[in-house]
Amino acid sequence: MGTCPLEVQAAPGRRLLRLRLEEPGGTYLAYEARVEVQEGGLRAFTAELLRHDPRAEALKGGRGLVYALAYSPKGVLALGDAAGQVRLIPPGRPPLDLEGHASYVRDLAFSPDGRHLASASGDGTVRLYETQGRFLRALGRGPAFLKVGFDSQGRLYGLQLRGNLSLFDPATGKVLATRPLSPYLFSAA
Repeated sequence: MGTCPLEVQAAPGRRLLRLRLEEPGGTYLAYEARVEVQEGGLRAFTAELLRHDPRAEALKGGRGLVYALAYSPKGVLALGDAAGQVRLIPPGRPPLDLEGHASYVRDLAFSPDGRHLASASGDGTVRLYETQGRFLRALGRGPAFLKVGFDSQGRLYGLQLRGNLSLFDPATGKVLATRPLSPYLFSAA
């Protein structure tokens, strides 16, 4: 909806900031951010205001708890749930449910151009879709994928349980590189 300047005054340290302005009918404006307050106890920043209806059925996961959420540059919201389903919520259109994973969806990421969506799952695969919902290919195998993302050149990476990081060409599905990292690594960006 827009932005507004904010100042936070609190004791130094990390803080979670939540703003919520309720409106009639259940919709509200909301903002959430983690802020680091420096010495002196003051931090200024710009907040992005979002309009959201928490009662909307479309925001619920299809069959289970929502474990993953991503928002595309083109305004599409994606949710991944405990049952392995991905739900796409394009602006102004009905939700679209994507099947295919045999286990929970742990992470979701849109490509920088907003044309593709990748989902990381406990079934040991990364699935690649067009944002209109068409399935393109499954990538990887082995331990559960914990994180998925795209680099600035559009290449796809996936981090697996036990710390294996793989880089894929999304156009072909070919593995470009694999690197074993720490088995205690659970996130990457």
